Amino acid sequence: MAKKVIKITEGELAEMIKDITLKSLNEMDGATYARIYNASHRAKQDNQKGILSKTYTIRNINNGTTRTKAVNNDDIMARARSMQTTAQQHWLKDYIGQTFKFYGEDRMGLIADILFTFEKVTKLDEKKTILVGTVTFNETQISGDGIIIDFTKNRILYHEHGNRYAYKLEVDNRTAPQWNKLTEQLKMALEHRDS
Repeated sequence: MAKKVIKITEGELAEMIKDITLKSLNEMDGATYARIYNASHRAKQDNQKGILSKTYTIRNINNGTTRTKAVNNDDIMARARSMQTTAQQHWLKDYIGQTFKFYGEDRMGLIADILFTFEKVTKLDEKKTILVGTVTFNETQISGDGIIIDFTKNRILYHEHGNRYAYKLEVDNRTAPQWNKLTEQLKMALEHRDS
């Protein structure tokens, strides 16, 4: 079979790369998101071992030539940090702006309605995953440290800002299906991290 040569401009190539990148970002899930974490941690471990860069061989399929390229581990870590926010926005795009309803108890023991509109994840850890967004407690918007998920104890908490009191939350069955999908994505990202 004869090879077909296609000529494109640099602008067309840049547009193709942009389209492929956006497509892959839109298909991102928790496992894919974990790769950013893994790359960053492997780069740090390599630096600690004295391996400061990695060398890759790149082969040009059109003319068969090869070249090598060294990638500095510090650059890998910096790239992971810079990608994190954009990657999270694409990974969790179906949940950003979603409002979830929870039940809790106020300090007098009465049932409280808590609405949480999700914006972003600020910490991803099995014992303390922190979700930030707008919190409304009994129809009053309040500030706080966000919704805290402890996957090891299967608990959801809201920690009131400037106070040590934490409200235990129970997801309302009406928003539970979407909440469960969000937490499954978070668990997937944690499960696919390298140990």
